[in-house]
Amino acid sequence: MTIRKKKYIVDLDARLRILSALIIAKNTGCTDGTTFTAMLKMAAANAGCSVRTLQRWLERYINNGKDIQALKPSYKGSEPKAKTNRLFDAAIKIVIAYRKENMTLTCLSFYVVESEFPDFVGLLKRSTVQLYLKRNNCNRTQIKKDTCDYREIYLRYRKKHVLDSVQCDVKELPKGLITDDSGISCNAYIQLCVDNHSRKIISFAVSTEQKVQLVTDSIKSLVCNLGIPKTLVLDNGSISQQNTGQSCLSA
Repeated sequence: MTIRKKKYIVDLDARLRILSALIIAKNTGCTDGTTFTAMLKMAAANAGCSVRTLQRWLERYINNGKDIQALKPSYKGSEPKAKTNRLFDAAIKIVIAYRKENMTLTCLSFYVVESEFPDFVGLLKRSTVQLYLKRNNCNRTQIKKDTCDYREIYLRYRKKHVLDSVQCDVKELPKGLITDDSGISCNAYIQLCVDNHSRKIISFAVSTEQKVQLVTDSIKSLVCNLGIPKTLVLDNGSISQQNTGQSCLSA
């Protein structure tokens, strides 16, 4: 399959040549829906532009008395010289300042600028705001990297140091992974200890029974290999509600 890249055709004669077959079809009354649509698609594919673009050209050409000047490009381009409003730069500067002050603001929130400054109404488009924020290193990804190092924004679920907080959770493994001595598949459970700094599994234990020993084995392995964590975050399961700390000490 060949993918044609869309291109901008500025020359008026070139546009008229592309539309010639469609204009003839219009003049001869050959405007059957299926046939004309097929002609549009073929002409668009050969020209490397979209069907909708050709439809706009044809409509402008016919509605303006078949004047070739109607095919003149109506877009202004994206170069800096195309900016016709002198207030645009001022609006972008305010948007950038808002984002630096509060990185949680979304692009839609920037429409508050228009309510505070009526002269800016219609200047800011979402895609344009995103583009200028990225150019000025003020997109949310960059600010997270510079100011929060991807950690503080997660509050209690992302700590600054290893073993500041360890999150423990019991999960049931898919059936058929574990078999007993007789070769019959049985239920299996895994206790995971995840460090809330690195977000990595630092200890685990597996058992066919969901009992307190499953938790104590994983915590004991954690303490023996890495040290005592400052905080243990446990779920509300029945085995976690029991005296887990005393069980670890006795183990």
